[in-house]
Formats: sequence, C-alpha cells, structure tokens
Amino acid sequence: MQNWTRKALLLTVSAAAAAAGAPVAHSRPAGPATPRLSWGPCDPVPGTVVPAGQQCATLRVPLDHRVPGGPTVDVAFTRLPTDRPEARRGWGTAGW
Repeated sequence: MQNWTRKALLLTVSAAAAAAGAPVAHSRPAGPATPRLSWGPCDPVPGTVVPAGQQCATLRVPLDHRVPGGPTVDVAFTRLPTDRPEARRGWGTAGW
C-alpha cells in the first residue's frame, strides 16, 4: 500500500472513530511528564528595568533530546500577568 493511501485510510478511520465517540489511539509513544514551572520574582539584571509583576522561571532540559541523560541547558521563561485578560498576547492565553 502506498504511503499516501495509508495516511488517507488512517485519517478516515480516525475521523469515523471520533464521530462515533470512540477514543482514538495516538501513534506517538508516551514520553516523560510535562514539567511544571516554578514561577517567582525575576533576578535583577544590571542596566535593565523589570516591569512590576513580571515573573520568571527556569527549566533545565537536555541539550539533545535524543540523549536525555547527556549535557543540559537552562531555558529561561518570563511572564507578565495582565489586569485586562481580553488583551492577552502570546501562548499563555489560558490564564494563570
């Protein structure tokens, strides 16, 4: 069976199962649990102004996802809560 034919068949079966309310199995294996970020005050950076209420978090991740036990790198995140939820921008629009 050609690759595009398999994809079309899988899509059709998945759509039929979803329409029938049946759970659809995903082909992606379960990976590690999604880590929760620990939000807190941001460390001051000389020469910059941190907006009031800005929160920071750091997540240590593998440098190469294919080698989970190998070298790591810290990824920094910031967020700035809003008092106007309708004006939110970016990926964090689900609320905090």
